[in-house]
Amino acid sequence: MPVYEHLCEKGHKFDRYLKLAELDHPQTCECGGAAKRIISPVMFSIDATNFPSYESPTTGRWITSKTQRREDMKASNCVDYEPSLKDEQTKRIAREDAELEKKVDEHVEKTIYEMPAPKREKLAAEVEHLDIAVTRA
Repeated sequence: MPVYEHLCEKGHKFDRYLKLAELDHPQTCECGGAAKRIISPVMFSIDATNFPSYESPTTGRWITSKTQRREDMKASNCVDYEPSLKDEQTKRIAREDAELEKKVDEHVEKTIYEMPAPKREKLAAEVEHLDIAVTRA
């Protein structure tokens, strides 16, 4: 089945797989807006033509074709850069930071709970005189 690109009345672009028999059926976007089929230029690539050669930053090997580039990237566990990767990385780092913060808090709470009562009282007295905000969950 061919893929057809559509544009809805609210400006959203989307692709849809359609059988030739369904080509003239009205299409709607996920937002509910009516959509029209648009014609876009076809993208294709010839492997060895006009490929800028470079030295692989991971292996030092000279890369002269897209095939070599794909193989080098696969061997180095790399992927092509996409702007969405930066957002995913930022979210992943935020999740990992939150998990680490939670583990640290749990460890501190456990350590304080396991302290002998006189030591806990002394710690509470010392923290009381500090000019910081102390919050306990």
